[in-house]
Amino acid sequence: MKIILTLFFLALSAFPAFAGEKESAYDRVMRTGTIRCGYGISPPVLMKDINTGEFSGMDYEVWEAVARELDIKIEWIESSGWSTFPEDLRQGKYDAYCSTIWMTPARTKFLSATIPVTYNILNAYVRPDDNRFKNPDDFNSETVTAPVVEGDITEHMVKSRFENTKLYALPSNSNWGDLYLSVITKKADVFFADSASFESISSSNTVKLKKLDFPPIYTFGARYSMASGEVVFRDMVDVVLQSMIDDGRLAKMAAKTSPHIIVPDKNFTKDTNK
Repeated sequence: MKIILTLFFLALSAFPAFAGEKESAYDRVMRTGTIRCGYGISPPVLMKDINTGEFSGMDYEVWEAVARELDIKIEWIESSGWSTFPEDLRQGKYDAYCSTIWMTPARTKFLSATIPVTYNILNAYVRPDDNRFKNPDDFNSETVTAPVVEGDITEHMVKSRFENTKLYALPSNSNWGDLYLSVITKKADVFFADSASFESISSSNTVKLKKLDFPPIYTFGARYSMASGEVVFRDMVDVVLQSMIDDGRLAKMAAKTSPHIIVPDKNFTKDTNK
């Protein structure tokens, strides 16, 4: 009887620890059969029709394919800023950030990221009449201002490479179009962007920035992300993403979205059965 009572009290003392455990995103997805997506509008890879609310672009097509492969649903539930989404994931506001992001060493402390689905090569763009820059080192000057989203990777990009460049900080809910406009309106001098994003933004502006004939300024692998520690959830999505790379579906989605999007190579490049 004494042994039974001891085991009973041990179980009671352990219960609050189990009761207080936070449900993981993976467990929540398995329980509900749904991945709740946070996102950031980023033409052309993710767009939302303001009249119908319908989504389009490569990110949308990728996650819809992930849902079909895993036999679950996708809910696009909340637009989130590029500098605030890691905290939203930590708090469980959604299960995955379904817009591609660029990882930095700092971000690895707060996020679990998938394999890259695209590679982004960033070039430098300036006003058509600005002829000051002869090489990338010319950006590293107190006389030059670069637009950044406060707390975002764009801020890290400039600070890590061009430490003397002044920053024109925009609010956390700003987008690529806002960065582009800051150069047009002379609040900043140089805009760093990949070709697909730049072409999408430029097409809707009467004033066109010019691309400088420099080597790429930055190169990033674009990934999707979950909260730190969500490795089982991440691995599950990674298997689907890799199959989409290997069977060519990802390349077709990319080509449909923009001719400038670069996708990863397949895991194999020749028929080894011959």
